[in-house]
Amino acid sequence: MEESIGNVKVVSKGQVRWNDRMDKIMLEIILEEYGFGNASGNSWKPEVYTRVCLELLKQLKQQVHLANVKARIKTLKANYFSVREVISQSGFGWDPDTQLATADVLTWKEYLQKHPENESYLRKCVSYYDELCVIFGDDQATGRNAITRNEANIELPSLEEMCE
Repeated sequence: MEESIGNVKVVSKGQVRWNDRMDKIMLEIILEEYGFGNASGNSWKPEVYTRVCLELLKQLKQQVHLANVKARIKTLKANYFSVREVISQSGFGWDPDTQLATADVLTWKEYLQKHPENESYLRKCVSYYDELCVIFGDDQATGRNAITRNEANIELPSLEEMCE
């Protein structure tokens, strides 16, 4: 299967084993494109994926397809939201030097009893967390800043007023 972006054709199949250098190049491009406003909804404009593919080929001589870039972004996004969920819990923090979620042993033990699916974050580094915060930070509604109409001091019209 081929996808065309402008005059560039990229085959969109095959697996790629991503490394730290590839992530760094991709995230630099995505951060720049984010600054240009080249995201639409919660995805990126097609030109962003193509630019990543071309830059990886240019810098690393590594052929990466559009589907590979999309899959890697999806993986990084999932990792970001998982670790963000962990460090948002009471007693947890983030160590930017080790790129690990931190907490004392008892806090981890209590947390993992309720969330065993996140056990990997005891030792799993999430590289480029700060960059991922910029890229994905506001991409998920949490309700944290939600307010009721009473808190907002808004008076709604009565049913009679609305039907007039």
